[in-house]
Amino acid sequence: MYHKHFLGAVLCKSRFLSPSYARIALSAKEYLRKSCDEYLQVDPSGEIVVLSQSVPWSQHLFELEKEQNIQPSLKYIIFGDGSFRIRSIPVDNGSFVCRTKELLWFSRLFLPRSWAGLSGEVLENACGVKGAVFVHSTGFIGGHKTKEGAIMMARKSLELGKLS
Repeated sequence: MYHKHFLGAVLCKSRFLSPSYARIALSAKEYLRKSCDEYLQVDPSGEIVVLSQSVPWSQHLFELEKEQNIQPSLKYIIFGDGSFRIRSIPVDNGSFVCRTKELLWFSRLFLPRSWAGLSGEVLENACGVKGAVFVHSTGFIGGHKTKEGAIMMARKSLELGKLS
C-alpha cells in the first residue's frame, strides 16, 4: 500500500523518474475507475475486474467499490505483466495476505485448493484451461499466458467457490 504522500513525492520527483512510471502512478485511480466501470462486461457475476496493464490498484479498489456501490464485492483482479495474473482481492485495504480459517488468511475468494501449488501441464489438467502457468501454494495468486485464459480461470474459480 502506498503512503498518502506517495503521489506528492512522485510529482516532486517526476523529472527524475521515468515519465511512464509517473504517469501510471498518478493515473492509477482513474485507470482503475474505468476498469471498474467495465467489470460487468468481463463477467456477468460482477466479481472480476481486468486491468490491461499493471498499476498500483490496491489502495484505490476499496474506495471505488464504495463510491460505485459495487455489489457483490469484487473477488479477483486480473492484470498483465507479460503474462496475466489472477489476484484474489483481500478483505481489507492494506492487507497483502488473504486468510482461510485454517491458515489464518482472509480473502474474498481464493483460487481453488485443488489448483494450489500446481504449475504447467499439471495445472492445465487440474483447472481445464490450456495455457495456465501457476497457482501459488496458498491460492492467493495465479498466472496464465493470456488475458482470456486468466478470465477463464477466474470464472472457473468463482463457479467452484460457489459450490463449496
